[in-house]
Amino acid sequence: TNHPRVSGVTKDRWKFLKSAIVKSSKESNCEAEDFQSWHRTSVRRFGSFKLFSTEEIPTSEAKLLSDAHLSSCTAATPPGTGTWIRYTYKDASLAVTATVKCLTSPASLSVMVGFNNTGNICLWPSEEVMAWYCLRNAHRLLSGRRVCELGCGMTALAGVLLARTGLPAEVLLTDGNDVSVRNVDAILSANFPSPLANATATTVRTCVLRWDEPFLSQPNPYDGTFDVIICADCVFFKELHTYLNRVLLKLVKPHGTVILFAPERGSTLRQFCELAQKDFAVQRLDTYDDVVNQRHHEALAQTEQDYDPNIHYPVLVELRPIRSGSEPKLDHK
Repeated sequence: TNHPRVSGVTKDRWKFLKSAIVKSSKESNCEAEDFQSWHRTSVRRFGSFKLFSTEEIPTSEAKLLSDAHLSSCTAATPPGTGTWIRYTYKDASLAVTATVKCLTSPASLSVMVGFNNTGNICLWPSEEVMAWYCLRNAHRLLSGRRVCELGCGMTALAGVLLARTGLPAEVLLTDGNDVSVRNVDAILSANFPSPLANATATTVRTCVLRWDEPFLSQPNPYDGTFDVIICADCVFFKELHTYLNRVLLKLVKPHGTVILFAPERGSTLRQFCELAQKDFAVQRLDTYDDVVNQRHHEALAQTEQDYDPNIHYPVLVELRPIRSGSEPKLDHK
């Protein structure tokens, strides 16, 4: 089911964000009316599949989390204010919580989007679903593995939750926007306040990583080192498809796996998959998790939410380098 009104608003939002990205930093500084204009086109009437138990952290506790990070670093702090949210996941074999800071009042749009980073603005359904899927499959898919979250945005929810499980050997959280990465550093300070307090066996770190020619053309210590790369909603700009494909191929191990979640967004997902087929074995899964599928159908039935699968429902795409040969298929719940 398509909702023309929602799709029109979405096109306006992405057009506005894209125009801000291509401007110079001087031109992109936003006055109050600019942010209000952005906010009117950025409102998502459907925000979440409500897969996790969530709790907003009281102001007093949230201030302690922020102050603890400020006292431990000298880097400039992310602009604007944020809301700290505790996410909880629990099943028969795994229980984990993580606290993340969601930005609520940016100082400028240029800081918000930075390096093609719309993930700075809010937690998109794709990130939520990716976190859920990875946790439900964590023992089988991620235990003892080196994991990279590419384009983690302002919260890195999936990567932080995975690191909190202690199952992966390493989790690297990357984004092309340095402000976004600094905010993730603050989130890591809240969830791993000291080495002694980190009872997990997972090494977790952050890195500013831009999908550009300088990175792609130079050797990097991370080249070919990740068993699993996860990324959510990273294919919306068609101009970046080639760069994303090359970055994935550069970082993943020869026998590794890329787990990508993204909605259709018109033809953008299909076009990326067609491009990736020259380097990867591509498997697209529209149905991959029983709970997500149930919430999807519930949202379709509740039309007052303005739920549009074209922009809200994440498709799962698994990529394996062709050079790795035949790989066993993942089991999906």
